[in-house]
Amino acid sequence: MKKKIVLISIIIAIIIVSAVFLYSTYADPEVLNDSYPITLTGNTTVTVPAGSMKKIIYQIKSNNSGTVNYGIGYSSQSNDVAVKAYSNSADAASGTIASNSYKNVTLAVINNSSASATITLSTILGYENGGNLIVPSGTTLVTQEVHIAADYITNLYTNDTNKSTATVNSITYNLAPSVNLMDDRLASSSTPADTVGNIRYYGASPNNYVWLGDTYTTSYTIPGNITLGGYTDQADCIQDGNSAAYCTEDIVRHTGDKKLWRVIGVFGGKVKVVSADPISTQDLSWDTSANEAGGNSGYGINQWGPSGSYEGSDLMRLLNPGYEGTSINNSLYWNKTAGTVYTSNNNRTTSNVSFANTGLSSSEKALIDTATWYTGAYDSVSYVDAHYAAERGTTGKICSSGTSECDDIVVRTNTWSGKVGLIYASDYGYAANLAQCNQTLNEYYNTGCVDTNWLKQSSWGNWTMSPHANSGYAYIAFSVDNYGILHDVNACSGYWVWPAIYLKPNVIIDTNSNDGSEQYPYVLMLN
Repeated sequence: MKKKIVLISIIIAIIIVSAVFLYSTYADPEVLNDSYPITLTGNTTVTVPAGSMKKIIYQIKSNNSGTVNYGIGYSSQSNDVAVKAYSNSADAASGTIASNSYKNVTLAVINNSSASATITLSTILGYENGGNLIVPSGTTLVTQEVHIAADYITNLYTNDTNKSTATVNSITYNLAPSVNLMDDRLASSSTPADTVGNIRYYGASPNNYVWLGDTYTTSYTIPGNITLGGYTDQADCIQDGNSAAYCTEDIVRHTGDKKLWRVIGVFGGKVKVVSADPISTQDLSWDTSANEAGGNSGYGINQWGPSGSYEGSDLMRLLNPGYEGTSINNSLYWNKTAGTVYTSNNNRTTSNVSFANTGLSSSEKALIDTATWYTGAYDSVSYVDAHYAAERGTTGKICSSGTSECDDIVVRTNTWSGKVGLIYASDYGYAANLAQCNQTLNEYYNTGCVDTNWLKQSSWGNWTMSPHANSGYAYIAFSVDNYGILHDVNACSGYWVWPAIYLKPNVIIDTNSNDGSEQYPYVLMLN
């Protein structure tokens, strides 16, 4: 009898030891929105600040003698948390694991609540042949994915199996109509299609809406909370002569710091986006100047960034940090403040213009990368590929000697390193459906171009970042007018502004339950 008891005790001990040492886990944190290092305690517990996320590597080691099924679960006292696996994770969040092997799963631990939350991760086991994972009560199995934003958009294009073509100015482009994406071939027929070209959204209404930073809810349209144009509520907006559709769709867009953007495309591994709304209904000058020697008769100077003693264009200084020390266009958009802005020739200004509701939030700023922007010029309006090449070219724009209207001595540069810019003329050109638009950009008023171009702003014209190359008129920049035509105008002219930014290459996109439409935009977060 004693031998039986000892034997049974040994068997029970073996079972217990096997259960305890069947697997082991640990989580390796990569801090994202925090500015301090994190050390996880208890191996599988992580605390995430309110409205932020952390990326961790969750490792599973199997000590079992055979192959078993595995999954990853999570639990928290907060209902507003989620754990999702990266689509490019080394291993999946569920599957089978062999004896004495490891799985390394990259997870995004997301806290959408207004308070800090603690999330506990756990490994859930089953059996290889028909054994289901047994998920404990109060634990949620990780089943959803997040993606690196640039990879996700590129893969949408790559995975379209029914591509078509369009030829414009002797260059044939590949289009993916099902997802409204195209490969621009770097605007050259010598670049093989689907190799290193930029991937761009095109067409009348692609699903390219994104929400940056703050927690997103689908009810972002709030009647009675007008945030553009100085209106206090929707009725006030309508009473001022605007349509109800305008006041709802174009004005009532924001919820606090949260704003919609739209993806232009993927460029060198970075996602470029443009604001879905103008920053103000106030007309703004690209640049203006004093009507004196060196001031181009008050029409402005078409040099975007700093050059020598010239501090850069007025619009650049309005949008970007570092110009708070000046009294006009002093980083107002970047800092969400109000002040005086340049609006016409001879340094004319308008005061008390507020960017409190349209300026950049801290969450948005965290996603913005410092990028190299191209400021090469072109001397006419032509096909989109010509503008693309010129923007990245080295054409000079310094004033010709003896030209009365042009007397500045600012040396033009062909690149600028900064945070916030505008769309290029070529961005506008490639946003049209080239299968229906085989035109130069000054002919984009025809139906096949203007009705298939999502960057055509219906309300008013908008500035581009592209200057004109005519050295006799070095105060000219390109804009898109309300008819959809690209044309060259004095930099001091007044147009509306839709800022553009490049996102950091490690920004992730959460596609679960969202399809990129205006109602259900993709949510982007810092990886």
